[in-house]
Amino acid sequence: MPYRVSMPIEERRHKQADATALYRQRHPDRCKESQERFARNHPERVKVAQNKYNIKRWKEDPEFRRGKSEYEKIRRKKIQQEAIDHYGGKCYCCGETIRQFLGLDHKNGGGTKHRKELTVTVAEWAKRNGWPDTLRSACHNCNIGAHLNGGVCPHQKVGG
Repeated sequence: MPYRVSMPIEERRHKQADATALYRQRHPDRCKESQERFARNHPERVKVAQNKYNIKRWKEDPEFRRGKSEYEKIRRKKIQQEAIDHYGGKCYCCGETIRQFLGLDHKNGGGTKHRKELTVTVAEWAKRNGWPDTLRSACHNCNIGAHLNGGVCPHQKVGG
């Protein structure tokens, strides 16, 4: 599309933007393919652009920030419930089934160290790693009791 040299620069920009929009509308497959190729060839540039965009939205849009936080809370809670269900849905020691009291326990101890090494929650790590058998579901009382009692839950000492 030829432009007149005397045309103001803003008008030229608007015409070019309109022409680009029309091309994208007429050729969505070509545009998608081009974007995918660029993303494959320049992953670092795509990541930088996405981070800039998200940081800008995070700073400028409180609704975006609130929505993102709520989404993350719900997602983490869902994965936690999935993990507890996978590991039996009740405490390994006392049989507690009330969801608010249950969490994940490392069978051989070392949970704090492991948790600090992770960049995600323990439940998310467990899901990504195929639900390893080094974890189990435990109520918070049994988990802390075992920690304070050298790895043995006080329920087991009283009963045995």
